[in-house]
Amino acid sequence: MSGRMAGAARTPVGPAERREEGTTLVELLVVMVLTTIVLAAVGTVFTSSLRGVREAQVRTSTQADARTATEAITRSLRVAVAPPAGAPTGPSSGTVPSPFTAASSTGVSFYANLQRTTVAFATSGPTSAPVVRAALEGPWLVSYGYDATRQCVTEARTPATANTGPTATTVPYLWTTGTTTKCLATTTTPPSFSYFTSGVITSAAGATAPIAPASGSTLSPAEAASVVSVGVALVVADPRAPDLAPTTTSDRVSLVNVLASQAG
Repeated sequence: MSGRMAGAARTPVGPAERREEGTTLVELLVVMVLTTIVLAAVGTVFTSSLRGVREAQVRTSTQADARTATEAITRSLRVAVAPPAGAPTGPSSGTVPSPFTAASSTGVSFYANLQRTTVAFATSGPTSAPVVRAALEGPWLVSYGYDATRQCVTEARTPATANTGPTATTVPYLWTTGTTTKCLATTTTPPSFSYFTSGVITSAAGATAPIAPASGSTLSPAEAASVVSVGVALVVADPRAPDLAPTTTSDRVSLVNVLASQAG
């Protein structure tokens, strides 16, 4: 009996029995290393994808803000107009009337014909039907600048209201109520304005340099009175993504009403 037991103890172990013995330490280490490599690769791809999506979203947002802000500023400047009698004029107090109440390298304030009102005029003759025409309202007072607290390029508009007081004959409009302010673009950089004594020139040979203010960065009354076109440059950088490149836009617009008045 003891011989049979000794013989049984020496019986070779088959493949099935070996599988039941478990995994060796070396095999565990190999699996862990491979798993770590795969997870690291997946994590890298996932992180890169998230960064790409974030960059695309920020780029789309800054480009839209820059385009919208530039268009809003140039659209208002295009209809800038010399103020009516009695208006608070700032730099316009010079000999030649100017649309500007303030003009510097980082901000500008001016009068502009922004809206038209439908007016019905009575007629005479065979028909009594009124003639409907579009009449300009009083010019708005428009300002563009930068709010460092909110980190945005701002637009402020104040409508002209009819003066019904005793000074109405000399001061037909007032700009004291109804101001609305909004943020055109969120950015870390103020807008940049440059002022020219010539209209927009497409030929490089005919281009002129902007006015260099004699005192700091603000135009004097005489300098403001000579301006007939304005350059606008915006650098829109999302404050939440300082690591991403900003969007830059620039444009230059002629003050058509000023040019028309100078032409006679």
